[in-house]
Amino acid sequence: MLIFLKTLIQVERMIIVYIPKQYRMKNEEAVQLMKSNPFALLITVDEHRPMATHIPLEIREDGGKIYATGHIAYGNMQKKL
Repeated sequence: MLIFLKTLIQVERMIIVYIPKQYRMKNEEAVQLMKSNPFALLITVDEHRPMATHIPLEIREDGGKIYATGHIAYGNMQKKL
């Protein structure tokens, strides 16, 4: 997952979550789903008030890894958090 604010931060870690069998999908299916719906939500809290911004994403694969790259507008309040 890549997050763009003022600098690029790459987070690489394995998150283990139980997914019931009927909801599991192969990596190829997950990538296709992300490519057909290339948006994410950036959610932060400022002074006990939640803020959310839709972020357009570019999904790409390189060397067996999946990268989601996005950006927020310069004038977005969340860039300051």
